[in-house]
Amino acid sequence: MSLLNDLFAEAHDEVLQELWDRKLIQLWRAPRHMYTSKAVPMFVEENNITYEKFNTLKRTPRYGKQHWTTIARFIAAYLPKLSDKLWEGKMNDDELVAWLGKSKIDTLMNMVDSHITSKESRERKRDSNTLARTYLQGKVYNATVVGHLRSSWSTVKGKSK
Repeated sequence: MSLLNDLFAEAHDEVLQELWDRKLIQLWRAPRHMYTSKAVPMFVEENNITYEKFNTLKRTPRYGKQHWTTIARFIAAYLPKLSDKLWEGKMNDDELVAWLGKSKIDTLMNMVDSHITSKESRERKRDSNTLARTYLQGKVYNATVVGHLRSSWSTVKGKSK
């Protein structure tokens, strides 16, 4: 009887993995990008499983920052081979799920493109600082112009007594 229960448990795990893979692909193709922090509870509730059971699956968000990304970003950063296959567009959903079932692809611990994102973050910070500096220079310039206009007007009008 134990052997039969083990076989059922293994089959259930394979079905859950296939369902999760299908959900990932479906959410990647969705027009609105859903965050992993919303997709995971939705999947857990739909399939009536615990988070411990969910965490035994492959290709799931496990580490801190992975829960605060969209599904598309999660796949691009932590599942790059799947991202490449999705962008190629040569496979339909069933073929992709079959390919994932044969592969040993799992969630990477670190982002593949962390050097690009850190560079973009530095550029955004620099642009923000430049904008703030330009804004302050504009305020100083405007104050100078207004002060000059007032002094000019008082010269034209004549000093009030």
